[in-house]
Amino acid sequence: MSSLVGLHYATVLPLAAYLLLAVVILLLAMGRDGAARKTFTASLLMIVLGWIPYIAAFLSLDYSLDEVAKNTSNELSPYLRIGAAWSGGGGSLYLFSAFLSLAILLQMLLNKDLNRRAMAVFTLLVLTSMTSATLMGAFETGRGERGGLGINPILKNYWVVPHPTTTFLGYSFILVGSVALVLGYYRTGLPVQLLGLAFLTFGLVFGGMWSYETFGWGGYWAWDPVETSQLAVWLATVASVHMIGPLRSLNRGFAAYAASSVFLALYVTRSGVSPLHSFVAESFSAVLLLSASLIMLAISMILFSEGVGEILEKWNNSLQDSRWPPRLAGVKLSSILLTVGSVSIALSALIVYSSLFTPSVLKLIGLDTQPPSFEQGVRFYNRLLIPLALVSLYAVAGYYVSVRAGSKAAYSLFATMTVVLAIVGLATVKNTIVISPLSDTTTNLASATLLAAGSISGSVLLAMSLWMLYSMVKGKVAKSVHTLRIVLEKLVHATMVMILVSVAMSGSYAYNQGYSEEVLVPLGGEVSVMGVTISYEGYDYELHQGTVDLKSNLDPSSAILITAREALNIMDEDLSSTIREYRLASAESQSNRTLQTLLKASASSSEYRGVFTSSRGVADATVVDVRTGENISNIQTAGETVLQLEDPTLEVTIDPKLDPETGRIEGGALSVVFYPERLVVYGIGSPVSLDPYLYLHVRFRQPVEINLDDITVNVEEVVVYSTDNSSIEGVVSGQSVLFEGVALRVVSGELSFGSMNIELPYQLDRGEFFYFTVYKGQAEVLDDILSSSISDLLESGIAGLAAGEDMDDFNVPRRAPAGVSLRLFMEVNGEPVEADLRFEANGEAIGIHGLVIDTIILRRGLTNVYITVQAPLVSGHFGEYHELMVYYLSEAMSILRPEEYLALASLMAAGYNIASIVSPPSKEMAALMVERATIDLYLLSEKFDEKRSSAAEGIVVSVKIVPGVPLLWLTGVLAGVLLLAMSSIHFYLGFRRGRLIDT
Repeated sequence: MSSLVGLHYATVLPLAAYLLLAVVILLLAMGRDGAARKTFTASLLMIVLGWIPYIAAFLSLDYSLDEVAKNTSNELSPYLRIGAAWSGGGGSLYLFSAFLSLAILLQMLLNKDLNRRAMAVFTLLVLTSMTSATLMGAFETGRGERGGLGINPILKNYWVVPHPTTTFLGYSFILVGSVALVLGYYRTGLPVQLLGLAFLTFGLVFGGMWSYETFGWGGYWAWDPVETSQLAVWLATVASVHMIGPLRSLNRGFAAYAASSVFLALYVTRSGVSPLHSFVAESFSAVLLLSASLIMLAISMILFSEGVGEILEKWNNSLQDSRWPPRLAGVKLSSILLTVGSVSIALSALIVYSSLFTPSVLKLIGLDTQPPSFEQGVRFYNRLLIPLALVSLYAVAGYYVSVRAGSKAAYSLFATMTVVLAIVGLATVKNTIVISPLSDTTTNLASATLLAAGSISGSVLLAMSLWMLYSMVKGKVAKSVHTLRIVLEKLVHATMVMILVSVAMSGSYAYNQGYSEEVLVPLGGEVSVMGVTISYEGYDYELHQGTVDLKSNLDPSSAILITAREALNIMDEDLSSTIREYRLASAESQSNRTLQTLLKASASSSEYRGVFTSSRGVADATVVDVRTGENISNIQTAGETVLQLEDPTLEVTIDPKLDPETGRIEGGALSVVFYPERLVVYGIGSPVSLDPYLYLHVRFRQPVEINLDDITVNVEEVVVYSTDNSSIEGVVSGQSVLFEGVALRVVSGELSFGSMNIELPYQLDRGEFFYFTVYKGQAEVLDDILSSSISDLLESGIAGLAAGEDMDDFNVPRRAPAGVSLRLFMEVNGEPVEADLRFEANGEAIGIHGLVIDTIILRRGLTNVYITVQAPLVSGHFGEYHELMVYYLSEAMSILRPEEYLALASLMAAGYNIASIVSPPSKEMAALMVERATIDLYLLSEKFDEKRSSAAEGIVVSVKIVPGVPLLWLTGVLAGVLLLAMSSIHFYLGFRRGRLIDT
């Protein structure tokens, strides 16, 4: 049963929850807080429990739900079907809503006397997220008889469950904890916020691992806007947590700021600004999320101003101390260091947040701006954040040392760190220490100082943590929850510092592709590169068993679909008629003496030995600029002009005649060109200079005759031009000029061959033109088409049938093969390994590319050997294509009807050329490019032979050594675990000391 009273079963509970949320607002307005709380609890439970039927729809492949149809297919495993539930824009926001509901339920459990204002705010948060999910299509339904489009190829990965879930758990609990702090629930808001920070830490680490393993460039961070937005939330939350002690007045302001960053991150993911992560265009749902971010930012600014006012008032009171000089009473070094460290983190958070917020707002009002990313992001963020990171390293180590051992010990630590950093910095500037050989001095200096400062700071924190833990075990300090909290606090800071150390070790190597070395490994062969021995033992192509419904699920307004169909229309109008006209001309040529004579002449590219001199004639000579057609100079001729050719080669050439508006070939002209070793033009006694844009034009007032062995050419007009696009100076000798490296084309005249006299240039219609070019071997593409099965299909009108009369009739297949795999059997350092490359048709069809390459990662202590296995490539007439797509289409050819296959091939060609389709010189040029790629793919797939494929020749791999990455993953996961433990302790303390404290 897919519906209940006209509603899809997966939408019943969310819709009921939505209605109850409206009732909650009404009850709160009426002052019925108890009923509102119960109703609110029921609505939150419905949202959470609503995931059971929602997931069931994905597991059962209930395509009547749009999100199921657009994100699953029958080839997906149950695990990936579950992950597909939040792979779309709507489903991911519904997941966020469910986690948000869980976080609010936890907050309500901690605060059983949650006041009316808090319930109203939390209700609005859930309404905002549920409205966004609804507007993004989480609950839309459609035809149940359709199939599934399939999951995004990049998301077809085991990371599709842990990364999004931990990230959205982080967002949800950070949002609820931050709002609770804003509302005054400090003891319960802080542990919820810490729990969210722990989840988001896992999310960042898992996302880095996913990127590192999947994209094949050896990096884990590229300042992609979605990555940066997650970091913005993380930094804002860390800043909020550190607003204690002297900065406690700013805690609520930073909590609101952290809440604003959550909505900003959700917006960035759905605004189309990320080339790696964002798979949806901007919508009203995204605008709603940005509006929520703006509201929270405004609240943050108000609370900031209040907090700053309180701090200034305290300072003013301290400055009024009667003692001179005035001093801030009770200020310790530890408080100063806590303030400095907290401010440096806050500034980092503000930099990252503003770099996303400003372009987001400008984009919303129609200005095409992008946040800093990739190379630009590296330059922008590193220059600003690394100095702040160094300040934080000083502050965090100094703070704990000053608390434990006093100010003098902290000053000693600072002196030691400063001396070490000065030595390291000087050695780096003098190139004695080089962290990253391919980076500039500034980058090496930043990496070296960060590595040195982090190592010292992290070692101090780790030593203090372990000593305190040892002392607690030995009974030297109290075995209490408070002591354990302090130990965990130090360990968390130590792991965060070690994350910075591992980034300093690995960042330049991971990001810079210059550290990769690319090699070809032949089948059955072996190569050694960077100390790694790689052998290639064999391969196996495999067709995926499932199918995808491209017809029902693709957006009819997408540029890919429109261009693919237009390419087929061009193919039907142009190429189909070309084949028919060619075959007609071929048939007529058998009975046409002129054509037969021209064919024999055109087949002749004979070389004639000796000197051949034309008859004499009076001529006019000019130098013409080919770009403008204007005469540059008139050349004075003396008496009669004679052309003398030494050892000439004669060629009958064919030039196309193009439609000036469409560029379509309308016919052609046949003419004669001589290529002499030396050309002497008698009768011209002045210097003549030729270059790629200038040619010599000679017009005889009466025709002159050039007699070769079997051909006579009567010449009226000729042009002389350079054959190799170089500049040529004619050598003057008396009343003649000598040229070498030129061609002489007969512009007007007559060709005599046998008993036939043919006017030059001879005009050819379209069919004759193509027939001649094929005959002369100058139309390799057309020749291949004519020898392929596509020629008969096109002549029969199959391209028009594939395109259909409109988009609804476009014959994109409903049951296209889902994809293919290429399994490569290899050995790395004697150990057998397999690399699995995939091509997913849905990825190409929606413009994100369907090819997913594979990586092999070997660990050597704290270093990774990172091996990327590239897809084999094949060359067509118009471009180069990866062989997996060619194999895919070869398999599809035997499964689909011809019109479906041709539509599929054009769709794959359009997706493959998405970059040119998005910003083409013109729509016509984009369609023409796709038409050519479609022809290439048909020809390549038709003759594909797995045993003679490019994979049978060898594979290309790139190898890179990346230090520090294993340490990064270890410390990242450890930081998440320790934050979970810290949040648990705060939950315990919150329960023990009381659930609600207004601050």
